[in-house]
Amino acid sequence: MDEHELGRILKGMYHNPVDAGLTTTGKARKKTMVHLFGIRYSREIQDCGDSPTQTAREITKHAGIPKSYRMDVDRGRLLGEYVTLDDRESLKWPA
Repeated sequence: MDEHELGRILKGMYHNPVDAGLTTTGKARKKTMVHLFGIRYSREIQDCGDSPTQTAREITKHAGIPKSYRMDVDRGRLLGEYVTLDDRESLKWPA
């Protein structure tokens, strides 16, 4: 999986968040979805390039979302080392 494909997935999650039982709306929900993206795709982000931080920057660029979300992608990636999701397969967004 490359940065372009990850960017496409992030764009879908950012613009079309599923109702995951969150009580937040708007920007807070989008930020949560960016964190969830980082957790869900932490291995792919880690394996994608030389620097995960640079990879996160490229992913947000390809997703067409504000570059400030790079930090949230990276936070999610770091959390992915410690968090397990109940059902990772159900957390795949259509591209």
